[in-house]
Amino acid sequence: MAEQADLILHGGDIVRLAEHGDERGEAVAVKDGTIAFVGPEREVLEGWRGPRTVVRDLGGSALLPGFIDAHGHLGGIGLQAVIANLLADPDGDVTDLASLKDKLRSWAAGPVGADSDWIIGFGYDDAMLAEGRHPTRDDLDEVSTDRPVLAIHQSFHLGAVNSLGLKRLRYSAATPDPEGGVIRRRELAVPPSYGEPDGVLEEKAFTPASDLAFVGLPQRVLLMLFATGAATAASFGFTTVQEGGTTLANLKALRDTAAAVPLPVDVVAYVKADEATSSPLDDPIGVSDEYVDGVRAAGVKLVLDGSPQGRTAWLTEPYLTPPPGKPEDYCGYPAVPDDAVVAKQIGTAVERGWQVLAHVNGDAAIDQFLKGVEAAGPGRRPTVAIHAQTAREEQVDAFARLGVLPSFFSMHTYYWGDWYRETVLGEQRAESISPARWAIDRGLRYTSHHDAPVALPNAIAVLSSQVTRRTRSGHVLGPDQRVSALEAVRAITINAAHQYGEQDRKGSIEVGKVADLVILSANPLTVDPEEIRDIKVIETIKAGTTVHPPAAPTGMASRPPPDRTHPAVGLLLLKPARCCPTTPGGCSRRASLFRAVGRPPGSRSASVLRGRSWNTSPPGSPPAAPMFHEALQMPGYLKHPPETVRGRRWRFKDGLLGTWWSHGTPSGDQGVRITAPETNHCTRAAARCTPARAASRGSGTVPFWAPCREVCPSHSARIIASTGATGSPAGLGSAVVNLCRACLNSPSIVPRVAFALFGWMTACAADSTALMDSLYARTGSGLRP
Repeated sequence: MAEQADLILHGGDIVRLAEHGDERGEAVAVKDGTIAFVGPEREVLEGWRGPRTVVRDLGGSALLPGFIDAHGHLGGIGLQAVIANLLADPDGDVTDLASLKDKLRSWAAGPVGADSDWIIGFGYDDAMLAEGRHPTRDDLDEVSTDRPVLAIHQSFHLGAVNSLGLKRLRYSAATPDPEGGVIRRRELAVPPSYGEPDGVLEEKAFTPASDLAFVGLPQRVLLMLFATGAATAASFGFTTVQEGGTTLANLKALRDTAAAVPLPVDVVAYVKADEATSSPLDDPIGVSDEYVDGVRAAGVKLVLDGSPQGRTAWLTEPYLTPPPGKPEDYCGYPAVPDDAVVAKQIGTAVERGWQVLAHVNGDAAIDQFLKGVEAAGPGRRPTVAIHAQTAREEQVDAFARLGVLPSFFSMHTYYWGDWYRETVLGEQRAESISPARWAIDRGLRYTSHHDAPVALPNAIAVLSSQVTRRTRSGHVLGPDQRVSALEAVRAITINAAHQYGEQDRKGSIEVGKVADLVILSANPLTVDPEEIRDIKVIETIKAGTTVHPPAAPTGMASRPPPDRTHPAVGLLLLKPARCCPTTPGGCSRRASLFRAVGRPPGSRSASVLRGRSWNTSPPGSPPAAPMFHEALQMPGYLKHPPETVRGRRWRFKDGLLGTWWSHGTPSGDQGVRITAPETNHCTRAAARCTPARAASRGSGTVPFWAPCREVCPSHSARIIASTGATGSPAGLGSAVVNLCRACLNSPSIVPRVAFALFGWMTACAADSTALMDSLYARTGSGLRP
C-alpha cells in the first residue's frame, strides 16, 4: 500500500478538467485535504485504502472540481437570505405591486423585520411586475408611514423608498442629483427646484439608502451575513467565493468573522478602488496570495457604470426605450465621468500589485476601462472586465491584446433576455450580450459568474445559461454565442482558478491540488443540454471535508475537525427558551442543556456532559425544580461533579471555579459566575447579573449589558452587546467575534471566557444559537445543539 488515504471516491463519472495528461479517472484518493491520487478504481482501492479510510461509492453520480465564483458578493448572499424576498418566478412569487407590498408588510412583522429600523426587501424587477414600473414613494407609504421602507431592484443598482425614507435621506425638491446617480422626480424641474422626488433612486443616489437601511438591521443578523452567505454558496456547489467591491471596514468585519466562525468556503475579497487608492497607507487592503482563516484580499474593484436591465448602464448608442422622462437619445451615464480618475485608480492598483476588477456593463464604460488599462500596463494578476454585457467584437479583440479577462454574467440571457430584446437594446444588440463565443474564438479564458445577490448563486443555472442561452419565454438569444458544456464547466472551475491566480491548487481534479469537489446528480457533459438545468448538487466537499449538506450522510467525506480544545476544560451550554428577562411578573424559563464534548487527558474518545433541563420560577411561585434534573460527571475534568441544587460550586482540575446562582427574578438575575486562578489573565471574565448584584459582587463581575466593557484586561478584549434590560437583545454572537485575537488563539482562554458567556445567555434563543455556533466553529470542540 502506497499510503493510507482519508477518503476514496469511486463509482461515478469523474470530470477531472486536467490541463495536462489523461482526462480519465475512475477513482480519487484524498489525503490531508489534498488530492493524493487519481487513477483506475482497482489501483486506488488496493493501493490507498486502509483501516481508517472512508470509501464512498458515488453510485453513478458525477464528481467535478468544486465550483469557483468568479464574481459575487458574499455579504449580499447572506443579506438576500434575511430580508424580504421580492423576486419574481422562479426564485420568488412577486407578480405585481400588491404582492410586493404584502411581502414587505409580512417581513416587517417577522422576527428580523420587527427588530429592524427600516423595512427592507430585495429583488423586485419592474420588467416582471404587472404594472411594468417601479414602486414609488406613494406605493411604499401604503406599507408604512411610521417606518422607512426600502424596496431594492434586482440589479442592486436602483431602489425605491417611501416618504419617511426620503426624509431620512434628506432628499427633497431642493436636492440635486449626485454625480453618478439620479433622484427620479414626480414632475419636471422648475428652477430653483429640482422637482419633488418620486421615491425611485438610481446608482449613487440609491447607495446611501441601502447603506442607511442595512445599518438598521439587528446586530445579530449583521454578524451572521458572511456565515449565512458562505453556507448558501456551499449549498450550490461553490468552494471558493468572492466578496466583490467591499469597504475596508467590511473587509475587517469579514476577517474578524472568519477568525471566530470558520467559513465553509474560501473567500477572495476586493475593496472599492476609490477607497483603497485614496488611503495614505501603502497597502490598506493587506493583499496576499495566501488565505488566513479562509480569507484573502486580492485587489480592488472599480464600478464604472450601472445596470442594463435598470437602464443605467453607459452605452455608446441610445436605449431602445428610454426610462420615463428621458430623451430619445438617452444612453445611460458613467459612474465616474472623469477618465483621468479612472486611469489613476487603475494605475495605482497595478503599481501596488493589486489585481483590478471593473464593473463595466455598457460598451461606453468598457471603452473608458480599456483606456485606463492600456495606460497602466499589465498587472501581476489578470485584469478582469466584470459583466461586459454589451462588449462589441472589437472590444473583445482589445481584451485579447491587453490581457483582459472577461467575466460574463451569463444568466442575463435567461432573466432579462426578453426585456433586452423588447425594451433595452433591441433584437440585434441583444443577440450578442455576454459574448462568450467571441472570447473563446480569441483564445480567452473567459469566466462566468452569478453576481449574487442579483441572482441566486446557482452554479447549475450558470452552466445552463451558457449552453442554451434560453430566455424566460424559451427564445434562444444569440445562438452563435452558445458554448459547449465542457467550456461552460471550465468557466466556473479551472478558468476561474486562473482568474484568481490559483490554477496550481484549484480548479481541476489533479494530484497535489486541494480536494475541493462537488458531487452532482448527473454529468453536465453527457446529459442533453436542455436537461442541465435539472441537475442537483448532492454534496460539496472543501479540502476533503463535506461542507454541504451540513449533516453529511453515513460514510461521509468529512474527517473529524482538529481538536483545539484545552485538555482540562469542559463547556456547559445552555440554550434558553424565547423568553425575555423583563417579562412582566417574571418568566418561567426552560432551556436545553446541550452536550459539551472535549477530550480529557489520556482519553482517546470524547466524554459528554449531558443534562435534561432546568427551570426557574418567578417570585411568589412554588419552588422551582432543581436546576439540573440530571448531570453526569465528565471523567478527568471535574474534581467534584456539579450538584443538582442551586448555589453549589464545582472545581475544574486546573483550578477554575464555577458557581451557578439563580434568583428567578423579573430582571433575570441568573447566570454562571466564573472565578479563575491568578495565573489566568482573563480573571475578570464576569457573570451575567443585574446592575445591583454586579455592584455587590465587586470587581470580579461585570453586568452583561454594559456595552464595550472589558472582559480580558490583559488584551482589552471587548464584548459588544445591547442591553438585555431593554428586552431587545442583539449581537450576542459578537461576544465571540469581538474577543481579541490573542484570546481567540489561546486554547486555555477561549473555553474559560466562553463558559462565562454561556452563563449570560438567558435572553433569546436565536441569539444564543448563533453564539453557540460561533464557538463551535471557532474551537472545533464538537458543540452541537
